[in-house]
Amino acid sequence: MFTGRLVSAKEAEAMGLVNRVVPDDELDSATEALALKIAAHSLNVIEIGKRLFYQQLPLDDWSALAYATEVIVRNSKHPDALHGIQAFIEKQVPRWQDGVARE
Repeated sequence: MFTGRLVSAKEAEAMGLVNRVVPDDELDSATEALALKIAAHSLNVIEIGKRLFYQQLPLDDWSALAYATEVIVRNSKHPDALHGIQAFIEKQVPRWQDGVARE
């Protein structure tokens, strides 16, 4: 329940509401580093996760859990998920099938 009390950035970090807090002058570089880390992953799999997140928002807890479970099971069979697991096991850099060239 919203109490109306604002929290500081450090409090938000302690509550898990934000990933990390950085000084203002480091915000751009920290944001770019996080974006590059995300972009290194399969865009197809990221899309599935984002779609899951927004689809489950209006659902009650049990329906959201059931829906998430179904999506996670289907996602685990996605070619990029299978390739990512194999690349991890073989300690290789994955080559995603999303058509995006990465360094």
